[in-house]
Amino acid sequence: MDREVNDSLIREYTGHWTNFKKAFSDAFTDLAKEVTAKKELKDLCMKEGNIDTYITIFKKLSRLAGYDESEQGLLNMFKRGLPNGLAIRVIQNSSTIPDTLEGWIKEAWQQQLRYLQTHKFSKKGLSP
Repeated sequence: MDREVNDSLIREYTGHWTNFKKAFSDAFTDLAKEVTAKKELKDLCMKEGNIDTYITIFKKLSRLAGYDESEQGLLNMFKRGLPNGLAIRVIQNSSTIPDTLEGWIKEAWQQQLRYLQTHKFSKKGLSP
């Protein structure tokens, strides 16, 4: 009988603790995540030529920040985080300059891939 009472109390305590942690997290943590994500997104820049990492982190932070992909400000943040040379290549080498975030992501990825392949052949002394 004592064991049943103990088990019941433990289940009840665990349930209350779980509910408290969720309520606390909902009330405070999500706000902090959004604010932090907005700041990190504003400061995010592509590093070491790694376009895949940049795109992945950018998309994750924009979701956490609560941005909609169609927001013009989000597109501007993405372009600002690209190296100048890559942004210029997107503008100069696209058949039409992208006007959406997804368009810029796709074109920046393609231009970076072209650059890396060209650079690879240049180092070998071969022509592309």
